[in-house]
Amino acid sequence: MKDIKTYEPMIMSIIKKLGIKYHIDEYMQIGRITVFTAQNTFDEEKAKCTQDQYIYTRIYQRLIDTIRKESNYQKYHTTTEDTLMTTHSYRDQYDYIYFEDLKTNLNEREQYVFTYLLNGYSISEISVMLGVSNSTAKNIRKSIREKLSKV
Repeated sequence: MKDIKTYEPMIMSIIKKLGIKYHIDEYMQIGRITVFTAQNTFDEEKAKCTQDQYIYTRIYQRLIDTIRKESNYQKYHTTTEDTLMTTHSYRDQYDYIYFEDLKTNLNEREQYVFTYLLNGYSISEISVMLGVSNSTAKNIRKSIREKLSKV
């Protein structure tokens, strides 16, 4: 088994190929961990490629997964309260008061889903953010509609 340091040029070439320009040390560490796990899971009898090809593929896939996770996190968590406050008009403040009044009829989970729906998120996106199935998110939306129709 080769030393992990011998794979560092491979990891760096994948980082450059993917266009990663920030937090390179973190991605290098992810690559090193991936090399270690790939070396331990590689089975010559089952493999249709060399160990180096297997490791390259595992590193590439792991870095892409990490980029996607980071992208999704930033997509849902980058808006700050200061940004929201500077973009509201007086009409928005009236809508906010009305919105808060509507939310008092909903439980906490329904309030989250209601807020996400108003911000344009799809049911599948909401289910991922809440960690529930699509059908659960749809049932929550149905419950919200029923409660708000009575208001």
